[in-house]
Amino acid sequence: MSPPQPVIVEATQNHLPALTETFGQYLAFYNVEHPVEQVHSFLKERIANRDSALFVAELNGEIAGFIQLYLSFTSLQLGRFWVLNDLFVSEKFRNKGLAPQLLSRAKQLLIDTGAKAMMLDTQISNSKARKLYEDFGFVQNQESVYYYLWV
Repeated sequence: MSPPQPVIVEATQNHLPALTETFGQYLAFYNVEHPVEQVHSFLKERIANRDSALFVAELNGEIAGFIQLYLSFTSLQLGRFWVLNDLFVSEKFRNKGLAPQLLSRAKQLLIDTGAKAMMLDTQISNSKARKLYEDFGFVQNQESVYYYLWV
């Protein structure tokens, strides 16, 4: 008998309690702390306003992971692209192929919306994520340098 397969669905308000907990694990992975109420409010707004594409992987009745993307535009390609901002699989569900399945769902979003590309950034030190992305077909940019202005 094969193990149960995850179901990947768009996040809804019904997912908020469990998603808030899983998102908290994601923030902890990056050593970022926010009050749980603030995390819940942030996710609730994303879902309600539909200003991100947020998908959850449900497995064994739990949220095993999620992926969140934001729509942007490329003037040079005269089209849309998606920024993969968040991808996370809870520790107890890792090494079960969930991250590639979440990435596949994101790739389908590109196709469904007629987008030109998906872009992401990750920490240089996150070798596991970098390998995952490269294995999936992402190519490291060798032509541009990205800058941030945090306020």
